[in-house]
Amino acid sequence: MTAELPTTTREYVFEDEGIPPLNIHEDPVGVWAGGVGSTVWDAGLVLSKYLEKLSSEPSQTMIKSRARVIELGSGTGLVGLVFARCFPDAECIVLTDKSASLPLLKKNLLENAVTGSKTSRVVVEELDWEHTDLIGTALAGPYDVVLLSDCLWYPPIYEPLVKSLSAVAGPSTIVILAYEKRDFDKEIEFFKMFSQKFAFKDVNSEEQNEQWQSEDIFMFRAWLKN
Repeated sequence: MTAELPTTTREYVFEDEGIPPLNIHEDPVGVWAGGVGSTVWDAGLVLSKYLEKLSSEPSQTMIKSRARVIELGSGTGLVGLVFARCFPDAECIVLTDKSASLPLLKKNLLENAVTGSKTSRVVVEELDWEHTDLIGTALAGPYDVVLLSDCLWYPPIYEPLVKSLSAVAGPSTIVILAYEKRDFDKEIEFFKMFSQKFAFKDVNSEEQNEQWQSEDIFMFRAWLKN
């Protein structure tokens, strides 16, 4: 059974000491067969720390109360679980990935549940970007917030990813995307496709956690074009 397979554990500590830390299981050697989604990547950490900072600002209006949230390519689930802790009034948070990544994702969700909290509103669902007819399914949008980190490593997924983003977004959806630049000559093709559907602007360094940012990691806020 996958639940008995070995993992390594990373503790994620919040800036707010009142928020319990997360214990995120990873599979760096591949025994869970979850592929690249079995590791916490740096862009996910930078995005998580940005969400923390955003939630600590009383004047923030980007994330509305009772938000419906979906994370694409959740992997270990770190970003979505951080969102759940930082924005406890969210209506629902849906963590999604391909089927191979779901066992580890479900393990992390289960083991980071807090008794007496509203963590039951966080759910795991399969989402293959090649198949995004979501009408009538548990994933049907639109969502208020879409989260995405370090998902630009493989050019053949760019077009399906843009289609998936379009499928879960609506007129008032905010997309928050973080990625680490590795081969921009290829990655620019994603942004060309993305910009046909979405307008976006960068999250500058002043807006990010000053200790959790990198010149190789870029973050954007995006929304559907009219």
